[in-house]
Amino acid sequence: MIASTDAAVRQQRNQLSTATLSVTNLHNHAEYSGSQSSFGISYSGEAHDKQGNPVDREGKPLQDPNAPGYQSGWNGFNAAPPMVMNAKGQAESTTYGGISSARVTIRDNSAQQARTGQDGLTTLATLNTNVSSERDGSNRLGTILNEQQINANYNIVSAFGQEVSTFLSNRAKESAEAQKALDEERRKDPQQQNPERIAQLQQTLDNNAKWQPGGNGQLLLTAVSGAFSSNVTGSAPPH
Repeated sequence: MIASTDAAVRQQRNQLSTATLSVTNLHNHAEYSGSQSSFGISYSGEAHDKQGNPVDREGKPLQDPNAPGYQSGWNGFNAAPPMVMNAKGQAESTTYGGISSARVTIRDNSAQQARTGQDGLTTLATLNTNVSSERDGSNRLGTILNEQQINANYNIVSAFGQEVSTFLSNRAKESAEAQKALDEERRKDPQQQNPERIAQLQQTLDNNAKWQPGGNGQLLLTAVSGAFSSNVTGSAPPH
């Protein structure tokens, strides 16, 4: 690109003499990508008091000393669904070659034809003259990476993942407590059992079954988390 001031163009002060002339456009391309992943799993053993007796969640001795102590989660396991967050984007533009309006002379027409496939007159007729040193005609790419926005989106998605993990952990604890209470109720003499209590506890277990590992509810949450984290830029940059 050869540029001059608009005043020089108006005053017809520009001139160029060359044996041949080649004009090439530049294709600009920029892209970025990044990822962050996390996965959490924990295990808690059976809870006992100092004497080794099994206790419940509040640390109180169990009525049946042969019953296992309290465990959080499903059989002591708590897991957060895997979270893989991606950030990516790209942009493109073209910088067009040209020369500010001038008296241009191509001296070697045969060499011009051999080099560019066009004779001198055709080359000059198709030359881009909308070029000025007073205006940015480069059509260059700006900064496409908004680090602050991406970090903010990372934090939002991470917070969502933590909420999902807390929700699943609470469902696991709820099921563990319901199962323990149900077992205790069923160990009672049939005449002392509370059918309504047993039905409520069983309903809790049935409701929470879908949130267990491999359950439909947990699979759905994992899918939603994956959709949220597929591209934390929020929107694709222009191409």
